[in-house]
Amino acid sequence: MTDDGLMRARKKPLSIRGLFAVMALAWLAGGIFLLAAWRSGVEDRRMSTAPQCAQSQVFTPEKCRIELDGTLISLTISQTQVDVGGHHLIMDTVPFKHDYPELAGSPVRVTMYRGRPIHIDIEGQRLKIDARDLPDEDRSKFGYLGLFFVIAGSVNFAVALLGRRNRA
Repeated sequence: MTDDGLMRARKKPLSIRGLFAVMALAWLAGGIFLLAAWRSGVEDRRMSTAPQCAQSQVFTPEKCRIELDGTLISLTISQTQVDVGGHHLIMDTVPFKHDYPELAGSPVRVTMYRGRPIHIDIEGQRLKIDARDLPDEDRSKFGYLGLFFVIAGSVNFAVALLGRRNRA
């Protein structure tokens, strides 16, 4: 009897087939995350080795890269706005602790890829800003999640098998 006066039925452990199924699902999830990490790595390499943009390609979705001079319009907790050659560009950024209104009007160096800003250096400041959705950031997240599921599935299987062997 338990403290609350009710009898609890003892749960039957998973069969070997059930253990294999749980491990297979964990490995499948891990494989999917590792595949996503690999795809993010491919896109990161494409981005870093992209050819220089021609002037007509700068604001188009062509797979090219260029660094341009511009002016900072605003830098908020999660977004940066710049003016580059008369084009008003908005970049979602990794969140900051606070806004930086005093930096408005500062000269910036903007790295563009596929027609959108991916990196901004504020000249005269030691402030470098990256876009929130860069493939390199995704590669790390997906890679760690994939490894977690592969290892956790294997460890779970091993612990369950050892527990079954000790009961017998």
